[in-house]
Amino acid sequence: GLAFAAEFNGKLFVCAGEAELCAFLARPVAFVRRHALPAELPVALPAEAGMAVAREQLALMGFCPVTLLLAAPGLAFERRINRMVLGSGAHAATYGGQTFTMRGPAEQALFVEEPWRFAAQALPAKLPPALRAEGASVPELAQLPHIGYCEVHLGQLLVAALAEVSELRPWLPSLSPRDTALKYVGLYLKAHNARSPAHVRDKYTQRLQLFTQGCAAAAATAPDAAVQGDVLIKTALLSKVYDEAKAKPVLSWIEP
Repeated sequence: GLAFAAEFNGKLFVCAGEAELCAFLARPVAFVRRHALPAELPVALPAEAGMAVAREQLALMGFCPVTLLLAAPGLAFERRINRMVLGSGAHAATYGGQTFTMRGPAEQALFVEEPWRFAAQALPAKLPPALRAEGASVPELAQLPHIGYCEVHLGQLLVAALAEVSELRPWLPSLSPRDTALKYVGLYLKAHNARSPAHVRDKYTQRLQLFTQGCAAAAATAPDAAVQGDVLIKTALLSKVYDEAKAKPVLSWIEP
């Protein structure tokens, strides 16, 4: 209302309360010069309107942008989880054509006061596991069913890797047969990890090919030259690094 309004230079200014009105009356020129109305204003939604918005249509996948910015971004797993708090439709606001949900009324007030500060947040690449109910604790890693997880997510990939090992039977003289097989399986898993970016999979695919070629070279050589397979891998890796660095335009190379 106009209970805390004041007129200055032929314009009517409405303040939030008595303290703000007193501050404006004491220095009206300072406030008029320094503060301008933003081009876009946030709108706090009623509880019914906020609850009606589907989770898929919310910004930041429904996570509270205020806690995401203000919470301590420590490296500990528990502190990262504490930053990722799902907002409530009862405390929602729109800004920039998007709908944001906050954890509570305090976070909603902070967002409405400075929406440009919180709306620019971005979610991390890895999100915390979904909790079954609000307030549920994150399970400890030791309590998770490791065997079942590996069977569901790694079963087919491990079977394919072990089939490759049994068929190729790779071996490097510098490693034991067991360590050679383990290294092959590790490279195979990294090269076929569907959750890794394409360039990462390509990198480990090339390393797997070089490792396989080295094992084949070691098997074809005489026992006194058994280390040639390992040397072949290192030589190929160094040649690849040299070619990639030489292709960069920012470097100047002098050929011998």
